[in-house]
Amino acid sequence: PLPSETRPLQKMAKQLVAARALPAGHVVTAGDLVAKSPFEGGLPPDRLETLLGATLLRALAPDEAVAADGVAVPSG
Repeated sequence: PLPSETRPLQKMAKQLVAARALPAGHVVTAGDLVAKSPFEGGLPPDRLETLLGATLLRALAPDEAVAADGVAVPSG
């Protein structure tokens, strides 16, 4: 991308956020996360499938971005 495209791309890009308040220890299901913009460093929407069944290591407020270090993804 050109330097002039960086900010618009960030504004249009999406990240996964909590659809509602989710407590620590919650096991993620399909309706728990939604994709919203702007992208601010959370996980991209293409990671949703890998997060299903993951356990939240900390609570998430509504619209709070999901961070890679905030979930324990089951192996296998």
